[in-house]
Amino acid sequence: YAAGPSVLLPTSGTTGKPKIVEISCRGIIDNAEEVCRYLDIEEDDTFLSMTPLSYCHGFYNGILMPLVVGAGTVVMDKFDAFGAAKLWSTIERHSISVVNIVPTMLEMILKMKYTRYARPASLRFFICGTARLQEAKKKSFEKRFGVPVYTQFGMTESLINTINKASDKPDSQGRPV
Repeated sequence: YAAGPSVLLPTSGTTGKPKIVEISCRGIIDNAEEVCRYLDIEEDDTFLSMTPLSYCHGFYNGILMPLVVGAGTVVMDKFDAFGAAKLWSTIERHSISVVNIVPTMLEMILKMKYTRYARPASLRFFICGTARLQEAKKKSFEKRFGVPVYTQFGMTESLINTINKASDKPDSQGRPV
């Protein structure tokens, strides 16, 4: 492992003042391995990353987490109404098991009028982060599509701090990583 910082991430956080955060290689790997262990992510999983890789969520969830366990990643270069319309066929075509998403994307998917939908056999769960996901939206998504949505909370400075897999505690921040 590198002794110094391995990634420099820009953030303004809650202060609104731009700054650069240094994340060590050891910190990234330890955090990613623990999250993957907690979510039972292994090398036979394939991620669908719909968040830009220039954001911490896209970079971390779409590239780093799969990398530490040897899993694959399919990157959707742009998420808009056309991407939302092709979501389920993309998941099926690439045997996606884990989808990274943010609340606004989840809401867009909920608004789509899919003519046909059958949960792809490969799909295990969605990971939703970057902002608070309203309980009603989460429940609506899970009921409509039959796919669990795990929420995560983190900060650029410390990566993923908590993950909530408990469907009976939707307002909880979840288990500390």
